[in-house]
Amino acid sequence: MNFKKFFSTIFQQTKSESPKLKPDDFTKKYLIDYLLSLDTIYKNKSNQGLKFEYFIQILYELAGYQVEITDKSKEVGVDIIAKDNEGQIIFIQCKHHSLSANTPKIVGISDIQKFNGIPGANKKVFITTSFFTGNVNSTQNDYPNIEFIDRKGLLQFINQIVPDLLVEYIFLNNLKENNIKECYKCHNGYIIKKYSETRNYYFYACTNYPNCDYKKEDLSNGHWNKNKRTTQKSNFNSKRSC
Repeated sequence: MNFKKFFSTIFQQTKSESPKLKPDDFTKKYLIDYLLSLDTIYKNKSNQGLKFEYFIQILYELAGYQVEITDKSKEVGVDIIAKDNEGQIIFIQCKHHSLSANTPKIVGISDIQKFNGIPGANKKVFITTSFFTGNVNSTQNDYPNIEFIDRKGLLQFINQIVPDLLVEYIFLNNLKENNIKECYKCHNGYIIKKYSETRNYYFYACTNYPNCDYKKEDLSNGHWNKNKRTTQKSNFNSKRSC
């Protein structure tokens, strides 16, 4: 998989028309939200696949291509058709498989052979959110007209097209994994759990303090109510003794 050659070709073709490949705020938010939910398992598989196709469409449009998602009712056998500045036709096949599934699916040789047999393109790209089987990896040289992009390659692709997007995705995904959220009050900091030694209780506060005074007691595991319960118990015992 010669990514360097593949991606450099994209930028050579689009440099004159798109010197700045930056999405608007709405598109950027959509792309990041999609990446953060990349392994979400949908009950409706067609919607799952269509969301991925739309995601890939946007990436190619940002790279300067004319892109069209095909009408599935016509059974074209190709998910996306793209055209570069020189009129070269590219067939793109998208396979979304969630890695969070109990038994994640991977792309096998039969999918590649079927895609390879579809005529009408100058070049083809097979993109998956999962991986390719060993049979596919060992026979890629037999399909010189197809570029193979797996989960790792997809992230490399995004990094070449919109590097700032990938950086923000990695950052937000780290926050998500650690259950840290943006501050609801100032939107410039992040809410983290803290501990007060003087008051002996846990609470949540904004990292932007003292510019932001957001604060909320932690009610989980009874941390905040510890002293309160002790006081209530003491009052209850006092009443009983009376």
